[in-house]
Amino acid sequence: MASNAPIPKGFGCLTTALPVVTAVICVSVGIAIGAGGTWIFKPAPPPIAFTPPSSLAALSRECEPLVAELERELPEVMGELEVVEAQLALKQQEVAAVAPKAGDQGEEPSAEDGRNYVLELAAAEKQLAELRVQRRLLERQRAATLDQIARVRERLLVPDEELANALAISDLLRDDRGVLVDVAVLPAWFGFVRESQDTVCGTDRTRAGLDCRAAVQRELSRVKADFVHCVRAGQPLPTVRHPAEDEAVPTFVRWMDPEDHAVAGWYTQVCDPALPEGALRGIPEVPKPPPRVSDVVEDEAGPAVQ
Repeated sequence: MASNAPIPKGFGCLTTALPVVTAVICVSVGIAIGAGGTWIFKPAPPPIAFTPPSSLAALSRECEPLVAELERELPEVMGELEVVEAQLALKQQEVAAVAPKAGDQGEEPSAEDGRNYVLELAAAEKQLAELRVQRRLLERQRAATLDQIARVRERLLVPDEELANALAISDLLRDDRGVLVDVAVLPAWFGFVRESQDTVCGTDRTRAGLDCRAAVQRELSRVKADFVHCVRAGQPLPTVRHPAEDEAVPTFVRWMDPEDHAVAGWYTQVCDPALPEGALRGIPEVPKPPPRVSDVVEDEAGPAVQ
């Protein structure tokens, strides 16, 4: 029998965040003990089933402190990674400089200048290996932190978990290893979703307005790949439009569901899907969508007739 007991404070966010947070903690512990060469591997605990809190606002209150903490930690991890990268580059140069001299020394106890390059090379190579381990662990921690921030942000976008999963875009931003890349796309996507909802539905927070916003979210879940493609192709971000009578429709559009009165007649303008994609250089700001026809009528002639 299902329990009606209230969800403990913070539980809704933890059930969303705990698996990756655990991974981040484990990575941090690994870095601490890695220098000693002692590693302890334990099986990851089974994920906790998600239990949604009573409202999105409650979930947001629970999760925001966690996200804020992760976003504070991220620059620290990035800074540590930069330091290790710099140390690694210097140590590689040292190994490259000492290796020929160690080869010349051969089996002699020391070189002509009195230095033991063989021992110096062995020590430098050991330090190089340790730095590579630290870099790999920090890269994992960075990836885990970014992944967790993305997951929680996406979960907070909409109240319905199934719809939130459909609208989530992070899976399209992973490389062949499953690591989250191009994370700068995420805030642009969230901004696009919010702007599109305001454009189609206005600021109405009645039941009809909320249903309209959910309908827009469902439609936008179908253009996630188009959005990512436009960013990677260096093209303007998609926008939503409701064409005026006799207005020419662009070539590349995705029409929203004509059977849903909340979004009927609206389309999302995307870029040419055949354009080549390249490395992410920068993301344009989310464009301000053009006003709805009804808004133009209201501005020019008073309130629009409903």
